[in-house]
Amino acid sequence: MNESQRKLFNLKAAVLLTILICLIYSNTLNSGWYLDDHHNIPRNSGVHMHSLGMDSVIRSLYASPRDESLDRPIAYLTFALNWHWGQNDPKGYRVVNIAIHAFIAFFLFLTIVTLFETPNINGWDKKSIYFIALLASVLWAVHPIQIQAVTYIVQRMASMAALFYIIGIFCYLKARISKSAGYRVFFFGLCCLVFLLGIGTKNNAILLPISLVLIEFLFFRDLSQRSTQKKAAAIFLGGIIIVGGVGLLLFLDGSLARIFGRYETRAFTMDERLLTQSRIVLFHISQIFYPIAERFSIEHDFAYSTSLFRPWTTLPSIATIFSLVGLALWRIRKNPFLAFAILFFFGNHIIESSIIPLEMVFEHRNYLPSLFLFLPIAAGIKLAFDHYYFIKKPMFYFLVFSVCAVIIGIGTSTYIRNWDWRSAKSLWEDAMKKAPQSARPLQNLAWGYYLPTGQNNEAIDLYKRALYKRDNNVGFEIYSYSNLSNIYYSRLNDYEKSLKYALKTIDISPTHDRGNRLTVKSFCKLNRYDEALLHLDDLITDNPEKSEYHYLKGFILLKTSKPEKALNCFQKSLQLSPDNFQYLREIGFSFSLMEYYERGYWFFRRARTFNPQNVGLLIGLSDNRIRAEQADEAHKWAERLINAIGVDNIEDDLKKIAEDPLGIPFSSKPLASLVAEQLKERAEQYSERAVQLEKNFTLAK
Repeated sequence: MNESQRKLFNLKAAVLLTILICLIYSNTLNSGWYLDDHHNIPRNSGVHMHSLGMDSVIRSLYASPRDESLDRPIAYLTFALNWHWGQNDPKGYRVVNIAIHAFIAFFLFLTIVTLFETPNINGWDKKSIYFIALLASVLWAVHPIQIQAVTYIVQRMASMAALFYIIGIFCYLKARISKSAGYRVFFFGLCCLVFLLGIGTKNNAILLPISLVLIEFLFFRDLSQRSTQKKAAAIFLGGIIIVGGVGLLLFLDGSLARIFGRYETRAFTMDERLLTQSRIVLFHISQIFYPIAERFSIEHDFAYSTSLFRPWTTLPSIATIFSLVGLALWRIRKNPFLAFAILFFFGNHIIESSIIPLEMVFEHRNYLPSLFLFLPIAAGIKLAFDHYYFIKKPMFYFLVFSVCAVIIGIGTSTYIRNWDWRSAKSLWEDAMKKAPQSARPLQNLAWGYYLPTGQNNEAIDLYKRALYKRDNNVGFEIYSYSNLSNIYYSRLNDYEKSLKYALKTIDISPTHDRGNRLTVKSFCKLNRYDEALLHLDDLITDNPEKSEYHYLKGFILLKTSKPEKALNCFQKSLQLSPDNFQYLREIGFSFSLMEYYERGYWFFRRARTFNPQNVGLLIGLSDNRIRAEQADEAHKWAERLINAIGVDNIEDDLKKIAEDPLGIPFSSKPLASLVAEQLKERAEQYSERAVQLEKNFTLAK
């Protein structure tokens, strides 16, 4: 096969892979945002790039919502670029994800072709090599196990890490087989670059050097020599230690306690996670080789392995994994592709499927490890084709038909499974069926579908049902209780039930901020101000730097006619959070109630520089000028208040604020009289204009 034929075949492979991937993922383009998508992209101002200036680019690199650190900066940069060109529309993000998947499939094809050029692989003709590489790449690309890394937008982190990973392997292979020193330098340099980009996308790319060591000894060294075997073992173990140490420095700040402390929030221990992962990894292998759509889900139920014998499948699972690794080591010289596929798969599961306290199960964790899993299968299929082509043609045609049917079946399974991602409702209803003991599908269905569509009773029912399920997190009930409290408070105005569930929230987690705020506000709505103040005093004692707690206490004191004490609270809030317009506004109310009208007026105007159309602020300005007997200025602010609220709504809104136990304090009758006077003046003006308009048109006629 000459150079032009090789390029043509590469082009055909790229086109075929792209067409297949686009077809099976075409039904995902109109899907929405799910789970971590929300706080990583739509609600993350760090990725909301509005220009391509250097400041915007640097800001996007630090866009991790966890903290303002350089965490996965390359992934966030791509989200920011997507936002720049497509804003809040998920379609553009999905197009990019699908394109990344296609690029990986093509580089996987090129990498497998290059593996056949290594010294330890021989006896294959060019056509067989391209067939095996293409078949292995197609099987990987169309498989439903890859859906979460492609369809789930934020898991671009996983797919991009895999992209840099496979490019790194390809570059290493090209450097090793190249006879030109210049090419070797170029490809080794590019390998190092994509390694850094991979780490900047997702932490598990740090395993690339270990995979390159594996490739070096499997495909370039003579493992029949005892000295080479010893050197391979020493380098491999040393590489693990070095990579592990670098990983600690880069991602854990050198502190094991920082990451393993997360077990405090998990419903499982480190031992339980490690034991359970043996069963989960084998479950993923079963999904790969029996890939019907019904076996894939965003959520899976797994009972934790509490010992080697509970459940009984734990020990057999561990034994199976060790047997597969033993098989790989046994066949390492005679069948390097099989050995490589097995060792690569388990090796790249080490980070996410071992002792680090991540969630128990996510299918996207197989995206990178499964890259070469279909290589020995494709090679075996090619050998079977060659064998039966000459001795038994019907069997050959049957095998060809079977392989085509398998590819179509796997692709169809992926397409069908992608339909489950068409909406939050379909995704979580599917998860409820497949993980009936898990609380998360019910909670996310309530939060992601029923609440946004205003179906409060359905959401309440789901949250209550979730309380009787289980989750991987300790105190998962907090999520249901706090959301129930919020629904009753902000949507149904049932403050007794809001208080009931808020108290249940803080019974489990006394420091839960939302639960504490809802407790205080529910007390106030029920006119139980004394209990609200007692609760706030405890909160302030434990959290003296929490500005909102000082603010809430001040507001209650203001409502209960204690402006002097309220002023102290608002001033403390302002010290902790300068330029908060609400704190400035409430200081204005405090001074007004203390009859220091000009001081209050100054703070109202200062607050207005931050939020000029705030209704409460305009009420405060009007009320202040009425109290100060500044009629002209009072009229001016009352007019602006009417414009802000609207003539049709002014009466209802003022009444609601005046009667609200958490409404701003103002003299309702004087302000209502002033607004009524303004409306009368407007009515007279409009009447005069109407008469004049009618007169003008009559004369014109």
